[in-house]
Amino acid sequence: MRQRLTAEFDERGEFIQGYLYEPSSPYTTNPLVKIDKAGDSLSYSYYQNDHLGTPQLLTDKSANVVWQGFYQAFGDIQITTETVKNPLRFLGHKTTGTRFESRRITA
Repeated sequence: MRQRLTAEFDERGEFIQGYLYEPSSPYTTNPLVKIDKAGDSLSYSYYQNDHLGTPQLLTDKSANVVWQGFYQAFGDIQITTETVKNPLRFLGHKTTGTRFESRRITA
């Protein structure tokens, strides 16, 4: 069963942000685009993932790096660039605390 975070809304039902994924990817891997609402307009950031679908970079439409993270062996991350917030981590899962992800526990 594929479970993907596709959009987030506030308490009034207003769109906050959304995600587009590679259609043929298994599970929740390979996010492709993050969509953020800023006022009345939408901004797009593009994921650059590793072979597992874990986000390594987010770039804007001009290919500027707006988010970059380096992962350690057990899932810890060092974020070096964060002009845009990126809640997606290992296997494209949203960071919400400690969780079980595909046979391993991550924080």
